[in-house]
Amino acid sequence: MTINDNAFGDNAVWITCPEQKNPLLGGSPATYFRKSFFIKSDSIPSSTITIAALGLYAMFINSKKANTDVLTAPFTNYNKTILYHTYDITKFLRRGKNIFEIVVGDGWCNQNAPETWGFFQASWKTTNQMICSIHIGNETIVSDESWNVCQDGPIYRSALRLGEFRDYNLVPTYSLLAKKCMPPRGTLHADTMHEIRECKKIKPKSVIDTDDGVLIDFGYNIAGYVGFCVSGHAGQIVTITYGDKLTNNRIDNDSNSQYISDEALQKYFQVDKITLKEGKNKFKPLFVYHGFRYAFIENLSMQDAKKITAFAVRTAFPVTGKFISSSPILNRLQKMCLASTEANFVGIPTDCPHREKNGWTGDLHLSVEQMLYNYDCAADLEKYLDDICDCQLENGCIPCIAPTAKNCFGYDWGNGPAWDLALFEIPYRLAIQKNDWKTVKKHLRNLEKYYAYLQTMQNGDGLYEFGLGDWNAPKTLPQNITPLSLVASLCVLQMTRIMKYFYMELFGSDNGYSKKENALATAIRCKFIHPNGSVANDSVCALAGILYFDLAKDDEKPLIFAKLLTVLREADYTMQFGILGNKYVYRVLCENGRSDIALKILTNKKYPSFGYWIKQNAVTLWEDFEGTNSRNHYMFSDISAIFYQYFAGISYTFKHGVQHNIVRLFNQPRLKHIYSKTLTPNGVFQIEKRNTNSKTEYALTLPSDSITDVIFPDGNTKKFISNEIPTNIKIEI
Repeated sequence: MTINDNAFGDNAVWITCPEQKNPLLGGSPATYFRKSFFIKSDSIPSSTITIAALGLYAMFINSKKANTDVLTAPFTNYNKTILYHTYDITKFLRRGKNIFEIVVGDGWCNQNAPETWGFFQASWKTTNQMICSIHIGNETIVSDESWNVCQDGPIYRSALRLGEFRDYNLVPTYSLLAKKCMPPRGTLHADTMHEIRECKKIKPKSVIDTDDGVLIDFGYNIAGYVGFCVSGHAGQIVTITYGDKLTNNRIDNDSNSQYISDEALQKYFQVDKITLKEGKNKFKPLFVYHGFRYAFIENLSMQDAKKITAFAVRTAFPVTGKFISSSPILNRLQKMCLASTEANFVGIPTDCPHREKNGWTGDLHLSVEQMLYNYDCAADLEKYLDDICDCQLENGCIPCIAPTAKNCFGYDWGNGPAWDLALFEIPYRLAIQKNDWKTVKKHLRNLEKYYAYLQTMQNGDGLYEFGLGDWNAPKTLPQNITPLSLVASLCVLQMTRIMKYFYMELFGSDNGYSKKENALATAIRCKFIHPNGSVANDSVCALAGILYFDLAKDDEKPLIFAKLLTVLREADYTMQFGILGNKYVYRVLCENGRSDIALKILTNKKYPSFGYWIKQNAVTLWEDFEGTNSRNHYMFSDISAIFYQYFAGISYTFKHGVQHNIVRLFNQPRLKHIYSKTLTPNGVFQIEKRNTNSKTEYALTLPSDSITDVIFPDGNTKKFISNEIPTNIKIEI
């Protein structure tokens, strides 16, 4: 993000409404700002607006929405950072009188619904307010006390965690003059992310008429909202309830709404209410989004309900990767990974698009690798890293969710090495996958501060035991079947290795991190690795974790791997592990020549497994194996990276500025056909594999200016060097 303290010029000021209406049902009425101006010339000069708001904003010029992005601006720690945007508005202007309107809703800044995470009392809370600077040729119009303002427009409640209430019979009066207010504490930064947009329109898959409304299944589980255009009667109230789970053919939001701590407000969870006017009514919410597959519509005809469209909303980073195989289950899982990732990136990476919309760091730490294979999302990850660092305390501690405020949730539960690893993984993955060292340099001090904080949390045995562990393993397992001190210490070991790598690359010296790495590795080995090949209590995550982090001696590795195979076989190749084990297990199996077992687990349909979810008609990844909670979480999505790296067999890293590719020609008979591509900084990296009765054919496209090692099934390696253009290769085995 770019800092510009003078982006609005010297005369623009923050303004708000001088008379504030009390919040209604957990949300405030939107604040409407208006300014009229004249253009005398026949030709419209080049014109722009620079704008920021506390709350979400939408702008209209001559009654037309003039910003194509939605839910603007993305959530930040408003005590530290406020994002602004600059738009070209030339095409919306006309000769003569022009009317400019800016509408501001509560958004993240002004949460009013009491909830578990405490944002309703965040230290940044204030009135809805905005600042802008409009340049029309050589003329400048700024936000000041000459603007008209009111809070009596059609949006009479905007509550991001609940829903939007709108009455089309209400018309803004603009009866007041704006009031100048104190500038916020946060620094203005230009937003360099991809915009939040409506990225997909979805028609109903099925529409069911019931006694008290219409149930719509859109077939996709998305973040977004519905829109409609209907003829109505004055005072007709249409209610829309959104959800991703049904019970007895009714939307069941009980497990998601329970975190709204005011029970009287729980009935408004994921509910939009629209009071129609006589004649044509066109609705889409401006200041809320929901997580849903289903929508239940009350007081609208079946005919009109069938015309409703769902709009999938997300940060609009381009999809740049692709994985397709001959396995229908793998293809379905890849789609589920993408759908969950997209629904959970609306300005920030969230854990779920309905219950929380919180930016859990652990979910991203486990998913950043697959995201960089599937999307052009580096700028969006950089912004989220800024969010984490904005929330870092002076002692180095970071919260488990970001953004957050010091007086809100995140610092006293959930944070710990397994989640905090995101602080290290984001710049590390950007460095090795995007050759981006500017982000490392920018945040190296934050990493050092956190690492110093870690030393105050170390146990007497040199290990770490705080935070969360192998989260959301099947509920049939004990909650801490894998010792927290093992997984937390493994995550600190990864942080240590990353710091050593950064220092060696940037300064040519390890700054003592090699010594720290060796001491921690020794402490882990001494406590958890036993002579008979057992690790801790022989949980799947413990066995795989030791091998994933390469902590076993050469003579121990076969024993531990054999134990892992035994435990997996005894579990009938179901997923007896949580989100950390999910990252370790498949990689360890594939690296040790047992991709067949990895495939067996991934395609298993018995509980607990991904296939079990698919049997339950899942279209996104779930939070838990039982389906009792959120049905749109992306924290298991690392399997998509497995598809690229091991089943398709393509991976790459940058070393000293040079792109090094690896192609693994795995001979996996169950996968007759695979096509995969990803966009690297040096171009497309692509592979297609086809099995026939007598041979396996591979067609490779290697990026330009890169070195590629092709690893054959027998272990032999052949090197290819691509210069200024991509290299195309065909191989038969």
